[in-house]
Amino acid sequence: MGKLLAAYENQKSVFPIVPRPHRLDKKLIVSMTSYRPRFKWLHLTLSSLLEQTVIPDAIILWVSKEEIDELPKSVQRLDSKITILQTRDIYSYKKIIPTIHRFPHAHIVICDDDIYYPRNWLDELVVGFTNDSQSIPSHMVARYHYLSGGKLAPYYDWSFDVQDNKSRIRSSDIIANGVGGVFYPNGSLYSDVTNEALFMKLCPSSDDLWLYVMARLNGFLPVKVGNRLHPIFWPGTQSTGLFKENMYKNDDLAINNLIAYYGSEVFSTASEAIS
Repeated sequence: MGKLLAAYENQKSVFPIVPRPHRLDKKLIVSMTSYRPRFKWLHLTLSSLLEQTVIPDAIILWVSKEEIDELPKSVQRLDSKITILQTRDIYSYKKIIPTIHRFPHAHIVICDDDIYYPRNWLDELVVGFTNDSQSIPSHMVARYHYLSGGKLAPYYDWSFDVQDNKSRIRSSDIIANGVGGVFYPNGSLYSDVTNEALFMKLCPSSDDLWLYVMARLNGFLPVKVGNRLHPIFWPGTQSTGLFKENMYKNDDLAINNLIAYYGSEVFSTASEAIS
């Protein structure tokens, strides 16, 4: 971790860049959430978001009502540069659902709370949207597969962190992973997206899958942007939370629930928009 982080930091001094406006047609909001076990390192992630080459209109941190008073001083000191808001605890969905409610006409970029984001991270997402306004630009994508009998392969058999040329155009067989950062254009998500009762029933801990289906129902598909993102995770952050729990069992259950509710087309490899 140390060498890669040092290389990113050195890049700032060797190739200094003056941050520029995003020049998009609507507000650009960077939205994230965090919770108590990850508060120790949160200020480092926030600092990396404040050092981007493109300036968003706001960086919003959503914290549950039960934990907001426990934010460390290292995060509180940033409150003049970011917006810290409290919300009900809807797990990882806190990173986007409250922002959709508060900024219904904005472009929203989501990211995780346990990773260092290099300074061109947001710029590459914006460029991805500029190149294809019907896309969901993402730094990290996974590709799902079908077995020989026509059944969708289990989640653990998918291809992760895909980098091939096919993933760099709008693709129906790839899913955006929130950890790398994802750009959701205004109007890209189906009207059910904020239906808390529904997403908590179908996929309570699989927000990436929910957002993929919501985008696809509106005719938007993911696209991989930028070079390979080399995540720098802060010490200990991957030993907590839903990361390992989600990896297999919960995601397979969520996929089955989504197909049962919306139809098998939401995980088909056809590129046409679903009506």
